[in-house]
Amino acid sequence: ENCGMGRNAKGLEQALAIARERRTGLEMEPRLVSWLAEACLGAGDFARARALAEESVALGLRIGARVDLIQAQRALAHVLLAQEGAAAGAAVRAALAEAEKLIKETFATSLAPLVLLDRAELARLEGDSEARERALREARRLFLELGAPRRVQQIDALLA
Repeated sequence: ENCGMGRNAKGLEQALAIARERRTGLEMEPRLVSWLAEACLGAGDFARARALAEESVALGLRIGARVDLIQAQRALAHVLLAQEGAAAGAAVRAALAEAEKLIKETFATSLAPLVLLDRAELARLEGDSEARERALREARRLFLELGAPRRVQQIDALLA
Protein backbone atom coordinates (compact mmCIF):
# COMPACT_ATOMS: atom_id res chain seq x y z
CA GLU A 1 0.00 0.00 0.00
CA ASN A 2 1.55 3.31 -1.01
CA CYS A 3 -0.31 5.89 1.11
CA GLY A 4 -2.17 7.23 -1.89
CA MET A 5 0.85 9.25 -3.06
CA GLY A 6 0.82 8.01 -6.62
CA ARG A 7 4.00 7.35 -8.55
CA ASN A 8 6.45 8.87 -6.08
CA ALA A 9 5.51 6.58 -3.22
CA LYS A 10 5.10 3.63 -5.59
CA GLY A 11 8.61 4.17 -6.90
CA LEU A 12 10.00 4.37 -3.38
CA GLU A 13 8.10 1.22 -2.41
CA GLN A 14 9.51 -0.59 -5.45
CA ALA A 15 13.07 0.58 -4.79
CA LEU A 16 12.81 -0.56 -1.18
CA ALA A 17 11.29 -3.92 -2.14
CA ILE A 18 14.04 -4.57 -4.71
CA ALA A 19 16.80 -3.60 -2.28
CA ARG A 20 15.37 -5.88 0.41
CA GLU A 21 14.64 -8.77 -1.94
CA ARG A 22 18.06 -8.71 -3.60
CA ARG A 23 19.92 -7.70 -0.44
CA THR A 24 21.65 -4.92 -2.35
CA GLY A 25 21.76 -1.19 -1.80
CA LEU A 26 20.61 -1.67 1.78
CA GLU A 27 22.96 1.10 2.91
CA MET A 28 20.26 3.35 1.41
CA GLU A 29 17.41 1.65 3.26
CA PRO A 30 17.09 4.28 6.05
CA ARG A 31 17.00 7.07 3.41
CA LEU A 32 14.36 5.33 1.29
CA VAL A 33 12.21 4.59 4.33
CA SER A 34 12.46 8.22 5.56
CA TRP A 35 11.46 9.48 2.09
CA LEU A 36 8.52 7.08 2.11
CA ALA A 37 7.55 8.37 5.57
CA GLU A 38 7.54 11.93 4.19
CA ALA A 39 5.44 10.79 1.20
CA CYS A 40 2.90 9.16 3.50
CA LEU A 41 2.85 12.29 5.66
CA GLY A 42 2.13 14.37 2.55
CA ALA A 43 -0.75 12.03 1.75
CA GLY A 44 -2.17 12.45 5.26
CA ASP A 45 -1.45 8.86 6.35
CA PHE A 46 -0.05 9.84 9.74
CA ALA A 47 -0.03 6.36 11.26
CA ARG A 48 1.97 4.84 8.40
CA ALA A 49 4.22 7.91 8.20
CA ARG A 50 5.05 7.61 11.90
CA ALA A 51 5.74 3.89 11.70
CA LEU A 52 8.01 4.44 8.71
CA ALA A 53 9.83 7.39 10.33
CA GLU A 54 10.46 5.32 13.46
CA GLU A 55 11.62 2.40 11.29
CA SER A 56 13.97 4.72 9.42
CA VAL A 57 15.55 5.92 12.68
CA ALA A 58 15.95 2.32 13.88
CA LEU A 59 17.50 1.25 10.57
CA GLY A 60 19.90 4.19 10.56
CA LEU A 61 21.00 3.37 14.10
CA ARG A 62 21.35 -0.35 13.34
CA ILE A 63 23.51 0.03 10.25
CA GLY A 64 25.32 3.18 11.35
CA ALA A 65 24.15 5.32 8.43
CA ARG A 66 24.72 8.56 10.29
CA VAL A 67 24.04 11.02 7.46
CA ASP A 68 20.83 9.19 6.55
CA LEU A 69 19.95 9.18 10.23
CA ILE A 70 19.85 12.99 10.08
CA GLN A 71 17.03 12.79 7.52
CA ALA A 72 15.37 10.00 9.51
CA GLN A 73 15.31 12.17 12.64
CA ARG A 74 13.93 15.08 10.60
CA ALA A 75 11.22 12.85 9.10
CA LEU A 76 10.27 11.74 12.61
CA ALA A 77 10.11 15.38 13.73
CA HIS A 78 7.91 16.27 10.72
CA VAL A 79 5.51 13.43 11.46
CA LEU A 80 5.29 14.32 15.15
CA LEU A 81 4.67 17.99 14.36
CA ALA A 82 1.94 17.13 11.86
CA GLN A 83 0.33 14.52 14.08
CA GLU A 84 0.60 16.15 17.52
CA GLY A 85 1.70 19.74 16.95
CA ALA A 86 3.19 21.58 19.91
CA ALA A 87 2.22 18.70 22.23
CA ALA A 88 5.10 16.72 20.68
CA GLY A 89 7.58 19.49 21.54
CA ALA A 90 9.87 17.38 23.73
CA ALA A 91 10.06 14.49 21.25
CA VAL A 92 10.60 16.87 18.33
CA ARG A 93 13.36 18.69 20.20
CA ALA A 94 15.04 15.35 20.98
CA ALA A 95 14.91 14.27 17.31
CA LEU A 96 16.26 17.62 16.11
CA ALA A 97 19.00 17.67 18.77
CA GLU A 98 20.10 14.22 17.59
CA ALA A 99 20.07 15.46 13.99
CA GLU A 100 22.22 18.47 14.97
CA LYS A 101 24.66 16.22 16.85
CA LEU A 102 24.98 13.99 13.78
CA ILE A 103 25.49 17.04 11.52
CA LYS A 104 28.44 18.10 13.69
CA GLU A 105 29.89 14.56 13.78
CA THR A 106 29.55 13.94 10.04
CA PHE A 107 30.30 17.49 8.85
CA ALA A 108 27.00 17.41 6.88
CA THR A 109 26.71 21.15 7.47
CA SER A 110 24.51 21.73 4.43
CA LEU A 111 21.71 20.05 6.41
CA ALA A 112 21.98 22.44 9.38
CA PRO A 113 19.68 25.16 7.99
CA LEU A 114 16.99 22.54 7.28
CA VAL A 115 17.00 21.54 10.95
CA LEU A 116 16.72 25.21 11.86
CA LEU A 117 13.62 25.46 9.65
CA ASP A 118 12.19 22.50 11.58
CA ARG A 119 12.97 24.29 14.85
CA ALA A 120 11.27 27.43 13.51
CA GLU A 121 8.15 25.41 12.71
CA LEU A 122 8.07 23.96 16.23
CA ALA A 123 8.47 27.47 17.68
CA ARG A 124 5.62 28.71 15.46
CA LEU A 125 3.34 25.92 16.69
CA GLU A 126 4.31 26.69 20.28
CA GLY A 127 3.59 30.39 19.75
CA ASP A 128 7.20 31.41 20.44
CA SER A 129 7.69 34.11 17.81
CA GLU A 130 11.13 35.12 19.14
CA ALA A 131 12.52 31.57 18.89
CA ARG A 132 10.94 31.19 15.44
CA GLU A 133 12.54 34.39 14.19
CA ARG A 134 15.96 33.45 15.65
CA ALA A 135 15.85 30.05 13.95
CA LEU A 136 14.71 31.56 10.64
CA ARG A 137 17.41 34.24 10.70
CA GLU A 138 20.13 31.68 11.44
CA ALA A 139 18.80 29.38 8.69
CA ARG A 140 18.81 32.35 6.32
CA ARG A 141 22.43 33.13 7.18
CA LEU A 142 23.47 29.52 6.56
CA PHE A 143 21.53 29.27 3.29
CA LEU A 144 23.22 32.50 2.18
CA GLU A 145 26.63 30.94 2.96
CA LEU A 146 25.63 27.83 1.00
CA GLY A 147 24.63 29.91 -2.01
CA ALA A 148 20.95 28.97 -1.90
CA PRO A 149 19.16 32.18 -2.99
CA ARG A 150 15.75 30.53 -3.40
CA ARG A 151 15.82 29.35 0.20
CA VAL A 152 16.88 32.84 1.32
CA GLN A 153 13.88 34.29 -0.57
CA GLN A 154 11.53 31.77 1.05
CA ILE A 155 12.79 32.72 4.50
CA ASP A 156 12.55 36.44 3.68
CA ALA A 157 8.89 35.85 2.84
CA LEU A 158 8.36 34.06 6.17
CA LEU A 159 10.06 36.91 8.04
CA ALA A 160 8.10 39.65 6.24
